[in-house]
Amino acid sequence: MQMFWTLFAILGLAASVFLGNIQDWRDTETQGEIAAIAGSMQVYKGAVAAYQASNPAASGTIADAQLGLPSWYVKAPGISNVVQAGKVYVFYSQPKSGLAELLLKRTDNALTVGIKQNGNLVNPRRGVISSLPSAIPDGSVVF
Repeated sequence: MQMFWTLFAILGLAASVFLGNIQDWRDTETQGEIAAIAGSMQVYKGAVAAYQASNPAASGTIADAQLGLPSWYVKAPGISNVVQAGKVYVFYSQPKSGLAELLLKRTDNALTVGIKQNGNLVNPRRGVISSLPSAIPDGSVVF
């Protein structure tokens, strides 16, 4: 009987370790996904900003075909852009926890990074920064 309980305890410990590893793998996968989206947003913003600089009268959403994106670039679904009054906004409309914070880290705490809440850009470290175009859905991560 003691051997049964010992075996049961070992199996329980093994299951606990295995389930912990599954959670670690999921966390790593989520972090990788967030990093990929952040990188995609950075490349995309560079292309939109370059287009706007060459076309100062540009306004609204700029079609991807006009941006001269690199051939290797694959835009993450949910990323879009809008240009208003000479300002370029790139946003991700499918909120991901940690994305705004990673963009902040990668941009040395740029004030142009945040989440759209009630029509405003809310920077996680500085609070409300400015109003945003209505074309950007509430809850989007903005860069």
